[in-house]
Amino acid sequence: MGDREDGPVGHATAGAPPDPVAAPGPVPYRRARSWDPLKYLRRFQTATQLRPRPYLAVLPDIIGVSKGEQGSSRVVVNFVKTNGAYTATVQFIDIPIEPFRAANVACNFPSLRIDVAPDHWYEGKFSADAKEISGTVHAGANSFPLSLKRTATPSPSPKILADTDCRPRAGSDLQGRWQGVLGNGVNAVHVVVKISEPSSGKFDAQLDNLSGPWLRQPLLVAYEEGEVELTVASRAGMFQGNLTEDHSKMNGKWMQGGRKVPARFWRDDQ
Repeated sequence: MGDREDGPVGHATAGAPPDPVAAPGPVPYRRARSWDPLKYLRRFQTATQLRPRPYLAVLPDIIGVSKGEQGSSRVVVNFVKTNGAYTATVQFIDIPIEPFRAANVACNFPSLRIDVAPDHWYEGKFSADAKEISGTVHAGANSFPLSLKRTATPSPSPKILADTDCRPRAGSDLQGRWQGVLGNGVNAVHVVVKISEPSSGKFDAQLDNLSGPWLRQPLLVAYEEGEVELTVASRAGMFQGNLTEDHSKMNGKWMQGGRKVPARFWRDDQ
C-alpha cells in the first residue's frame, strides 16, 4: 500500500511507449459462467505502480437471481514492477478464495500475457496511453474476451466473522449465528449464517455451506420491518423471507438457478 513514488516508472519520454505501471484508472466487469474461480477473471481490477496497491471494479446491479443469474466476483489484481520485471497477485472480493500470485507476467508493450496455470492464461494489448487492456482469457478448453481499465477506488475484502462478532445483542434483530436448511429431503442443503450489525442498518455477514466446499461466502443483508433478504455477494443465490416476532426464526424461499425452494433459519446461539 502507500503513496505513489515518483521516479522513472510512469514517466514515458517522447516517442517511447508508456509504462503500463504508470497511473491508475477503472475496470469494467464481466459476468462469470461457472464456479471455476479462474474464470472469475472476467471481473478484473488492476493496480500498477512501484508498490502494490489494490484497485476496484464497480459491481453492477444484477437483477433476477431467481431467473438463473450465475455467480461472479470482483477481482483485485496488483501489478508490481521490480528491477524491470513484473509480478501480479490476484484477490477475489466476492468469493472466499485465498489471494494467489500469477505464475508469470510478460509485458512487451503493447502486448501483455499473464500465466496463472499451464492451461489458464490471459493475453491482451494495451491502449496507446496504457490505460486500457483488451484481450482474451483462456481457461482450459474455454476462452472469453476481457477488457480492462484502471481504477483508483479499491474494494476491501469482506471481514471474516468470528462467533464473538455475532453474539445477539439488544437493538439488533438479526445479529447472531443462524442454522439453516435450504430445500427439503435428501437434496436439502445445510448452512450456517453469521450476521453482525456493528451499527444500526450496517451489516457484515457470511454463509457456510455445510453440504459442500463453500465456506465464508460473503452475504449482503437487507432488512426492513421484519422482511429479510440475504444475497450471496457473488450473486449465486439469495434468501427472501420474514423474521418471526420473537426474532428467533426466519422463514421464506431460497432462489438460485431459476428455482425457488423452501428455506428456514433458526438461532443456535441462545
